[in-house]
Amino acid sequence: MNKHIIPILVILLFIVSAVSPMVIGFKSDVVSDVKNAEIAEPESTEVSGPMDSPWPMYKHDAQHTGRSPYDTSQNPGYEKWKYFYEWSSISTAVIDKSGNLFVPTMVALHSAHLNGTHKWKHDLIGVDGYEPLIDSNGTIYVGTGNRFHAFYPNGTLKWILNRDKNFCGYPVISPDDIIYVGTYDGYLYALYPNGSIKWEYIVNDIIRAPALDKEGNIYFTTYNDNYLYCIYPNGTFKWKFETDVGFRLGPVIGEDGTIYLAPATTYVQAVNPDGTEKWRTKLDNGGAAIPAISPDGTLIISGQSEYVNALDPDDGRILWTYKVGVQTYDQTSAVIGADGIIHFAYNEYHFSHKGYLCALNSDGTFKWKTRLTSDIKPYDGMNILSDLSIGSDGTVYVPTWFFGSSGSLPSWGYIHAIGQLDPNAPESPTINGINRGKAGEEYEYIFKTVSPIDNDVYYFIDWGDNSVESWIGPYPSDTEIKVNHSWTKWGKYKIQARAKDTENLWGPWGELEVTMPKNQQAGNMWFLRWLERFPILQKILDVLRLNN
Repeated sequence: MNKHIIPILVILLFIVSAVSPMVIGFKSDVVSDVKNAEIAEPESTEVSGPMDSPWPMYKHDAQHTGRSPYDTSQNPGYEKWKYFYEWSSISTAVIDKSGNLFVPTMVALHSAHLNGTHKWKHDLIGVDGYEPLIDSNGTIYVGTGNRFHAFYPNGTLKWILNRDKNFCGYPVISPDDIIYVGTYDGYLYALYPNGSIKWEYIVNDIIRAPALDKEGNIYFTTYNDNYLYCIYPNGTFKWKFETDVGFRLGPVIGEDGTIYLAPATTYVQAVNPDGTEKWRTKLDNGGAAIPAISPDGTLIISGQSEYVNALDPDDGRILWTYKVGVQTYDQTSAVIGADGIIHFAYNEYHFSHKGYLCALNSDGTFKWKTRLTSDIKPYDGMNILSDLSIGSDGTVYVPTWFFGSSGSLPSWGYIHAIGQLDPNAPESPTINGINRGKAGEEYEYIFKTVSPIDNDVYYFIDWGDNSVESWIGPYPSDTEIKVNHSWTKWGKYKIQARAKDTENLWGPWGELEVTMPKNQQAGNMWFLRWLERFPILQKILDVLRLNN
């Protein structure tokens, strides 16, 4: 063999590998790499993309529209139930086609039935569970700080991908069964449903919430630099769009392929499918969050301020603005029903972090709002950081975590179900007892409710003075129960009580207003002591009293 042949072959092999469609080099800040040795064929199990369910992933779909296919117009804003979990969660709840909910906490994946009762829990390897995903087989995928998990629908572990990467969640799945998930250390993974790696793409920055268009192209933003990336389905670079503001939130894809972005500043941008800018709008009333898309295509921007804005998707014009009325903190992005009704949650900006879920009509007018509280410390705030989900019956699900007035770190939280009460739930309790008394004295109150299906019932009683009786019972339906209480200070109070049955069906509130007036005897003693300073007046009053 010619002595020059071997070097030439080596050079040719190097050139072929360098121009391979699966391995392409870019500038020093962007590197794409595929480790072919780790590619494995998927299992023969049919998947066919995300589950056809009410809410299978973050922002509902792979385009991150935040739009539900179900009507929410009959949702009156009542709290149907809340599901308690230890440790906190800052992740969106996903919902399967049977109505089961799945939400990761810092240490475990929880599953709850449609009525808010516990189904199962499985520990996660690592900490900080991120947004989950459900595929068409019911497999639940969820990342933690350094693992990516897959669980069967019954809660048993299917597999764990250990890459020593910091997965940041927000996985999406394509119609051809490929799962895409980003990491905190700059890797975008394309995975088969069995956990084997199809390819990986590297940008050396935090990858946030990848989204897919109808052609299967992958879009994602990074936390620190100023780019939106577009990647072909085979893992090769298509284009990147540069802006003068950093994007800390993921993209949203419209029906026509337009990509919408809202950075952590006051701009909203629209990018054409070819990577050119379509329009840019500055919001003078505060920062933005990831947009949602209404059924008519209108962009709804709710986020880092006390405002919600509606923008025209064609030119970015502001169509209307809604002001919450209080300075907000950690306002979530919106989710939207098929009817166009907009839902978002927020914390009032003060130390107790009072949390609310708010609904707006499609024209930006107020519909309702409801306070999000805990059963353990109902007068402290529940912090809201997670995006919302919508069920098939129009129920809105809100994850919260406890933020005490002492500023202590959270160790538990809830999923709140806000919607129509079940017709089989217990009736509003009647409350009987005195409505005028004396501070410091104990009084007896009688509570009674009826379960339409004759279940036993529990009572939650809020005395209006920062004290509660938390789900006492169970008691037979249509039976009076007696509970004593005293108020330590004078004033007006509202006793509120509601009941739930043994199937966790929650009923409406009953109310009774009571007054503990100022102590009149103490007032008279003050007046008599004052009279002692004026003996003549006291004698006149004594004479008048004797004559009467």
